[in-house]
Amino acid sequence: MMKKTLIKITMLVLAVVLAVGAVMAYYRTKVAPPQAVEMKNPFDMDLRECVDSMKQQGLSTKDMERFYHVFLDRAALYLRDTLIDGSQYEQRMFAMLGQYMPRFQERSEKVFNDSAEWNESRLFFIEARSAEIKALKNFDGETPLVKDTDHDLLLTKYLKTISSYRSAWLLVRNLHFGGIDQARQTVAKAREYSEMEFLPNCKSLRYALARVPQKLEAAHYAYLNGLVARLAYYGLSSTAYETLRIHVNHQLMLYKNNAAIYGKYARGVDALFGRAAFYARQRSSRMYMHRLTPQMPSAPADTIASNIYE
Repeated sequence: MMKKTLIKITMLVLAVVLAVGAVMAYYRTKVAPPQAVEMKNPFDMDLRECVDSMKQQGLSTKDMERFYHVFLDRAALYLRDTLIDGSQYEQRMFAMLGQYMPRFQERSEKVFNDSAEWNESRLFFIEARSAEIKALKNFDGETPLVKDTDHDLLLTKYLKTISSYRSAWLLVRNLHFGGIDQARQTVAKAREYSEMEFLPNCKSLRYALARVPQKLEAAHYAYLNGLVARLAYYGLSSTAYETLRIHVNHQLMLYKNNAAIYGKYARGVDALFGRAAFYARQRSSRMYMHRLTPQMPSAPADTIASNIYE
């Protein structure tokens, strides 16, 4: 009897389970309304696919540049025509830069690490592209997209490197002595350039910058030589000559007191002081002898005139 009761209970439970399952299946397929299908923005998907294309292994530089331009053109168009929203635009732009910037950095630093003079056309490309990316705007059309980001810092460094590289060459190719203060500033600037992150990689520039103190010292010393030589000219009035002598001594003292600017290339100026003193003594002797020499009296003008016709 117990056995039959247990069988009946088991069958009853199974019947209930099957009934509930049938009701749930009917509810899900017949009664419950269909779920809304999530619609994906095809224009946003297009930008995603463009970014994915930039992830390809072994992608050539030419193709990377092509995808970069295609992406920017499409992103600007889709945003302008409100085919994507601001959030989608910003997300896709940063995704694109995440793929582009490492390749751009690799190309740029290959140029900056070249030991020969840097290729000017490649510098122009790096400069133009850095400025272009820094100028990209957010979806509002006003805020710079990469402002205060790691991209911004890197691009700023590249622009500064190129500007400093050109300025350094301009400095070493136009050296001249223009006064002690200018000499000090020029030597300090050359040292600053030689200690920058990338500039010392260019061997010819590094060598030229190292020679700046030597060349400036040579120009300065030549200037002093010329000043001292002017003291050998005795045609000046006493006042003008004394003014010149004081000026020469002042310039010699300036060199002596600031010779440390030129480091190991500085020279002594005792020989120049000696020559200046010699020329001054020579002039004094000439002036003294001139005063002692009797002067022939001048003939009256009418006598000279009559002598002409004799």
